[in-house]
Amino acid sequence: MNNIDTTLIGKYIKSIRLSKGWSQAKLENLSGISASSISNIEHGNKGISYNMSIPAIVKIAHAFQMSFYDILNNSGFLSYIGDQQFSQNKSQIYITNYELINLFNRLSPSDQQTFVKEIHHRIEISDKQKQQHMYKKLR
Repeated sequence: MNNIDTTLIGKYIKSIRLSKGWSQAKLENLSGISASSISNIEHGNKGISYNMSIPAIVKIAHAFQMSFYDILNNSGFLSYIGDQQFSQNKSQIYITNYELINLFNRLSPSDQQTFVKEIHHRIEISDKQKQQHMYKKLR
């Protein structure tokens, strides 16, 4: 996951800015991030002279009266990272977050509840196994 595609964030920021009818200059005034940096973020520019920073995205999010998490989540970036992690781990069963949500929504409410309880139970078991493994490594 060394080469993370951040263009989703830039495209989302541009769509929000345009939906508000704001120019890059107005967003610069509200966020304190230069219009040229905003342009680089929106267009996904990469290179030695530019690197998207978390503080810049936080400032832009606040200008939009959103949270940093909202920007990452609503842009689809978090789903993208999750999907990349699944493919990187070469999971035997690969399903996108979107597909999983659609399948989950097809279940009855009681089946959804059972499914969630089972996932929590399996994660708890997995976490305990990881803790035991780390404990053995520390000995």
